[in-house]
Amino acid sequence: MISPNFNINEFIRQTKNRDKYDIINLAEQEATIAWRKTYRSDGVINDVIKRSVLYQNKLLKLIDKIRSV
Repeated sequence: MISPNFNINEFIRQTKNRDKYDIINLAEQEATIAWRKTYRSDGVINDVIKRSVLYQNKLLKLIDKIRSV
């Protein structure tokens, strides 16, 4: 996982020199991993779940933005 802290800025910083298809692929993988880390996980704190969901949404918006260019 590129950003284990669910930080979109860290993800962008780590992927900024890659081509758009690679970024889309990595963002899709990252969103899936973030979802898996919190889905039906006993003991996951609500704040972690909230940050994961926000991160997933930001990644999906990034993917949409890249695809529209």
